[in-house]
Amino acid sequence: IATAGEVELQNIKFVYEGSNPANVCSITRGKVRISRCAFRGGAFDKDASLGGNGVYLRNDSSAEIYDCLLARNGLNGIGAQDSAQLTAQGNTCEGNEDSGIALFENARVEVRANQCRKNGIHGIAAQGSVQLTAQGNTCEGNKDSGIVVYDKARGEVRANQCRNNGIDGIGAYGSAQLTAQGNTCEGNKECGIFLSKNSSGRVQNSTCRYNKYGIHVERGSKAKIGNNSVFNNREGNVVDERW
Repeated sequence: IATAGEVELQNIKFVYEGSNPANVCSITRGKVRISRCAFRGGAFDKDASLGGNGVYLRNDSSAEIYDCLLARNGLNGIGAQDSAQLTAQGNTCEGNEDSGIALFENARVEVRANQCRKNGIHGIAAQGSVQLTAQGNTCEGNKDSGIVVYDKARGEVRANQCRNNGIDGIGAYGSAQLTAQGNTCEGNKECGIFLSKNSSGRVQNSTCRYNKYGIHVERGSKAKIGNNSVFNNREGNVVDERW
């Protein structure tokens, strides 16, 4: 979709059945509003890094995606890069080979009240210089982690449920800045919340329980930790290597 104006899609099921790499829906220009649609079958070419997304935004395009199903795509349910602007709310992103929602470069994104589950890597992932607001999402049963911010990404991560993921509930890697408040991270195989050595930000008023470690902070992180409820983690509640 490339338009100088606005496009609206409602109540449509999109399925890609071809063998060549392709996104089910690509948005390259203009503003698109999508509601109550389904996107399945994006085909990914790993060698050429082409295709594979249910919905894919790039350039300076803008999209609002509400109450949609994005499932069984060869890469991500929703992908956004460049300077794209994305609002995603009330969607279900499940069974995608990579992540439910994946964000790159300078994208500006709000994701609220989405279900991101049983994806091949992450529930929600942001890297590059992405500005992410994630609130009220449920990220569960993903093979890697629930919500992650990488590189120089900035994440405002509030009131999310991140449970039963294969590594961490919430993670900050590289020089990412994470503000995590009021989240519940439980039953993850490694950490409820993990902060790498160059990360910064704040973790507060969050509950971490029944993980291997509750909150793990690597030496060198500048993150501030306080007023969290951390208990019943198998091998440690708060592991802060800075002390």
